[in-house]
Amino acid sequence: MANCQQYYFLLLSLAIFIPTLNANSLEKDEYWQSHVYEFDSYWQERAKAAKVDSQAAYFEDPYSVSSNFTSSVSE
Repeated sequence: MANCQQYYFLLLSLAIFIPTLNANSLEKDEYWQSHVYEFDSYWQERAKAAKVDSQAAYFEDPYSVSSNFTSSVSE
């Protein structure tokens, strides 16, 4: 009887373990490149606008930003 329970446990373990081998398929770039046609053009435009805004907000000198922030808070 113990032998039969071990086989059931092994079968259950494999049934749980095998699907997890491909669990992170959404993190792969190939997945998103093959599904890019599903994205709405609205979101593509939003992504372009967000990229432009983030590049415009970038400061090359972090010390000037922090000193400006510090002086604004201390006033």
